[in-house]
Amino acid sequence: MHSRPLRAVTLTLTAGLSLGLTAVPAEAAATHALAVTAVGRDGAAVKPGAYLIDVRTGQGREVPGGRGVRVRAGTYAVTTLIETGEALTLGTRVVKVTRSQTVAFDARKGRQVRFSVDDPTAEVTGLNVLPLVNGDWSVNPISGWSPPNATYVIPTTSKYVSLAAHAVLERRGSGAENPSPYRYDLVRVAKGGIPTTPVYRSKRADLARVDVHVRSFDNGQTGGMDLRAAAPDNRGWLTHMRTELGALPRTVVSYRTPGLRWNPDVTISGPHGNATISDHNDDPTYKKGRFTETWGRAVWGPSRNGVGGSIDGRHLYLTPRSLICQPPRTVNQDCGLSGVTKTARLYRGTTLLAQGKGDLRVKIPTRAAWYTLKVEARRPAGALLSTRVAATLRFKARGYDDGLGHGGVRALTTVYAPRGLDARNHAARGSLTSVPLTVKGHPDSRTTLKSLVVEASADGGRTWRKLAVKREGSHWVVRVRNPNAAGFVSLRATAKDDAGATSVQTITNAYGVR
Repeated sequence: MHSRPLRAVTLTLTAGLSLGLTAVPAEAAATHALAVTAVGRDGAAVKPGAYLIDVRTGQGREVPGGRGVRVRAGTYAVTTLIETGEALTLGTRVVKVTRSQTVAFDARKGRQVRFSVDDPTAEVTGLNVLPLVNGDWSVNPISGWSPPNATYVIPTTSKYVSLAAHAVLERRGSGAENPSPYRYDLVRVAKGGIPTTPVYRSKRADLARVDVHVRSFDNGQTGGMDLRAAAPDNRGWLTHMRTELGALPRTVVSYRTPGLRWNPDVTISGPHGNATISDHNDDPTYKKGRFTETWGRAVWGPSRNGVGGSIDGRHLYLTPRSLICQPPRTVNQDCGLSGVTKTARLYRGTTLLAQGKGDLRVKIPTRAAWYTLKVEARRPAGALLSTRVAATLRFKARGYDDGLGHGGVRALTTVYAPRGLDARNHAARGSLTSVPLTVKGHPDSRTTLKSLVVEASADGGRTWRKLAVKREGSHWVVRVRNPNAAGFVSLRATAKDDAGATSVQTITNAYGVR
């Protein structure tokens, strides 16, 4: 379930608003006292914290509970959150300050925020309601967990204020042990103030339907999904809310308000490592209709940014981080897999320059030279797929005496995306698997691929057979004849570009055979 125990609510500044803010000294000329008072839903006086934003400049500051502040003359949006037992009331008022004054909020005037859909089995399990000022946050959205059935807003009219609300609905009675087979994400934004009737009803036929498939790559894995929508004008994101998916593989039907950008994070957890997958710069905007997302698919290996490097003056930095990650949909993907043991060694010729289990830093001469980076990542015993990933990367680099940054290092990376695997990333024995692949280097490089050799192994890399490589549009394709017995297929790619950079990349147990 999404409901969380209501904790003490704190009003904090968002990261975007914190830039350039300065407190106004109490003794400053032409300032006025501004205080905030409030009454809870039970009629008792409370001393809430508040936050005020200058609607002209966007600058803001906190108003401590029970104490006032001094501000310059101007127009301010004042936002407060009032707790009364399990209930939470949000209020925003726009005031013109020309003299000292008190801004009063009465939670008893709050109207309950309600969401519903034409599905009698669905109930609200998560809610996030936050006022916006000039399209930006009035308070930190991280502090905005709202009780699903006890969140109220105080109506107001203002051209500066909007109300953003995001509700999650799941099957009644579902939870971590019996996850819901569906999830509704309903978002509404009311402009021109906070409405007097914050009641929102949706029809399933008007929503975008996304069939979310989360695969497994080990035994005993479970999953979770966080989903958030972009705020108006794409200035930020509504607070994400999580759904437990239970045992993997699993498919959940995700209904979403159409026309918004959505940012999903998927977690895959198990006894041999936990992974969090986030795609950036590819946040989809779904219209009304039916769509598909697939997460956790093979082949898990180096991401396109998995073996990165840069030159800063005379220093070469190498960052072999995401060595075991699902094939990305975009160039910019985060994927952290725990339980992986990594080693890295950097050579110039046969001379070992640096070694370690993480990032490497080494001073290099100003004349260009060829370097070889050998990296290896191993998963713990009991893991099934991508149990070992190894790469030998040869690239040219030089240092500079100016102490400035000089871009990235070109290290070729091969990414596979086999077709036709099942939800456990297995192919049928004796079948033919088509495997599209791409070879990428640093995005600033203008070199092109000169040669590519791909091999497959059915015995853990003891013996290899060469595959025919064909060009299909923007990628290459190989076809693997899978063994006639259950097991695994390993893949090895040897690539070279026209500048002489090379890569030999091996993935042991790239996918399974059932």
